[in-house]
Amino acid sequence: MYSDWQDGPPDAALALRCPGIGAEGWLKAAAHAAQRLPIIEAVEPDMLLADLAGLSNLLGPLNRFARSLMDELTEIAGKPLKGGLGETTLVALTAMGLADPGRLFVVPRGVELKFLEPLPLSALPVLSAHDARELHGMGVRFVGELAGFPRSTLEAVFGEKALSWSDAARGVWKRPIVPRPLKRAVLKSSSFPGGLLEPGSIREAAFRLVEEGCFALRTERLQARRLKGEVAYPDGRDRRGSRMLSAPTSRERDFYPGVKEMLLRVHDRRVRVTRLALIFEELVAFGENRTLFEDDRLKYDRLYAAKDEVRKKFGFEAIWDGARAPEPLDRSA
Repeated sequence: MYSDWQDGPPDAALALRCPGIGAEGWLKAAAHAAQRLPIIEAVEPDMLLADLAGLSNLLGPLNRFARSLMDELTEIAGKPLKGGLGETTLVALTAMGLADPGRLFVVPRGVELKFLEPLPLSALPVLSAHDARELHGMGVRFVGELAGFPRSTLEAVFGEKALSWSDAARGVWKRPIVPRPLKRAVLKSSSFPGGLLEPGSIREAAFRLVEEGCFALRTERLQARRLKGEVAYPDGRDRRGSRMLSAPTSRERDFYPGVKEMLLRVHDRRVRVTRLALIFEELVAFGENRTLFEDDRLKYDRLYAAKDEVRKKFGFEAIWDGARAPEPLDRSA
């Protein structure tokens, strides 16, 4: 009944998801979407919501625009997205959940209830799996049955939250799309077509990304409090980790221990690594944090400033940190 080619409603919400996109890809996709649309909500770790109300005159048929945006984001992410387009956020989210990868599920105006009624409760985005099981125990298995269930009984058994379930089942649940400023981050990544297998080589590549990231932070007069890492494998079973630092910093020596510990946690397979990425987050302007040991830290600031000047003049590889010298990861620690 519903396909990529049906006309979408003139006022609509768009929901997009890219499972497994990773933090770096998600940030790039969200930034691109924010350039195309005035109201975009980036929902970590892999979803985007867009309010298209009133934009049909500007964008043309919304289903065609949504399909075009999905193609653009797929190219950026390197993975297929799935999307849902409907008059309300609820319908768009529900449709997205039913879409296959690479497909846009469009629900035309006027058929929302007909669309929702036959769906299993698991398709309703406001319901957790636990709540759906509880409703099953009461004989409620489909969205249409939930829509007709007495609201007073639902509230008595589950509390006030159950009223939103009833509203959602009847297609009247409202979930505004709230623009959120995208988290600013510094992203550094490297791909290895032949793959890296030896722990020492993986560590060396990761430490180089630390140097690149810290160089970028200092160039923009920024410091980071959180570091995220991603390790990609040929079979797609990628691993991710994160580490919070005790204070914002842009010094390599502050990141090295966390990167080494993170590698030991997330790279636990004897499989070649095809890609590494580090994301420096929770950024603050340089100098906003001070410590009792500022004199000791200032000497490192001067050292890093001198190293940065050499790199700006002679290239990044003109000087590099001795910590990047190969050494095996100690997995017995």
